[in-house]
Amino acid sequence: QPQGPIEPPSPVPTGPVVEATEAPAAPETPPHLGRFVSDTSEKQVLLQWNPASASFSRVPPQGILPAGQDLLALPDFRPLIALTDGMIVQLRDGTRLGLEAVPEQDIPKLILRYGQIVVSRVGKSETRLRLDTGAQSGSLVFVDPESRAAVEMFRMSPLGVDPEKEPAPPVVNVYSLNGRLAWEPADGSPAIEFKPRSRLTIGPDGVGPAAPIEEFPKWYLAGAVSSLDRGAARAIEEAVPVDRPVSLGLKESLDHRKKEVRWLATRCLGYLGEFGPMVAVLDDPEQKLAWTDYLDQLHESLARGPETAAQVRQAFEKSHPAEGAGLYRMLWGYTPAQLVDGQDAVLVESLASEILAVRVLAFWNLNRITGLGLYFRPEDPPSKRQSAVRTWEKRQTKGEIRMKAAAFAEPAARKSEPRP
Repeated sequence: QPQGPIEPPSPVPTGPVVEATEAPAAPETPPHLGRFVSDTSEKQVLLQWNPASASFSRVPPQGILPAGQDLLALPDFRPLIALTDGMIVQLRDGTRLGLEAVPEQDIPKLILRYGQIVVSRVGKSETRLRLDTGAQSGSLVFVDPESRAAVEMFRMSPLGVDPEKEPAPPVVNVYSLNGRLAWEPADGSPAIEFKPRSRLTIGPDGVGPAAPIEEFPKWYLAGAVSSLDRGAARAIEEAVPVDRPVSLGLKESLDHRKKEVRWLATRCLGYLGEFGPMVAVLDDPEQKLAWTDYLDQLHESLARGPETAAQVRQAFEKSHPAEGAGLYRMLWGYTPAQLVDGQDAVLVESLASEILAVRVLAFWNLNRITGLGLYFRPEDPPSKRQSAVRTWEKRQTKGEIRMKAAAFAEPAARKSEPRP
């Protein structure tokens, strides 16, 4: 059959020739430095900081960890991460660290911001963990195949000092659990090798020497999480799925029927920088048995750094616009010289305040300083407090409000966790 006419080709367009431009280069993908490897049956929670949303999100099970991550393990959780350099790192109960790449090498470096980690090597060859402690930087060398280390960072907040203006310097203890370890300072100083059951201290003034120890720190010896804490952690894990904002699930858990879940949710929010619920407890008479625990948590939070201290201050100022600055000041504690200069009188006068939180903080300080209670109860009505207040006034007049207990002397990393 004859075909129809063939259409002529479209004319070639004429005009100036436009040269093709190169497509913009795609941004470099940060190298993968590790993976969140905790067994899903353990229900562990690992959080990562998202600068774009200025919030924490949950890392999915088996999630890849690229360079530039800031990771957080909430209290009562112990997630595991496997690094590409053959190290397994367990974050313990309220630990934050940064994960960066060593320049031009794409191998991981941990920036320990606060908390505790347990590190083990995988494989037979000698392995180095690049570690930045805030005070010193270097490599922790795992010399033997069985080498294993426990590392803690804490800050000793000086009493009576504004933590936003004079932050406490970091101190890091490295414990050799098994096998030999060595610390290689980044500045080229000689390496320090230490054997099992010894501790190397890395501080702002230098490193070492390594010293033998009789026992490992309490946080490491604590072993498995108790059944009560495990149940609370399970409830929190269920409240913070991967596809929901972490803070939202934690805030919902503040109304949980079990007090241990409410306690853990409040502590977790503090690690996210949200201290409002912790401060609010100080105005609730029904929470009187938990006041000391919450105040201890608030005080320990000051040592994490100026940013966290500012968040605590803002929580006080929001809940008590007129008294917030004074409440925040009382949380710092007092030196013996400050007590002699009149702060003892300020604390005793605060016992008669109309604001419950002021009375709670004043009494918390007086009890820590002297070790005494003198039958004062912040929650009592004025008529029942008068006699105890007069007793405190007499002691203050005689100059007896003086440091007799090791107030705030024990760093947070070494303390056993309070319970609700």
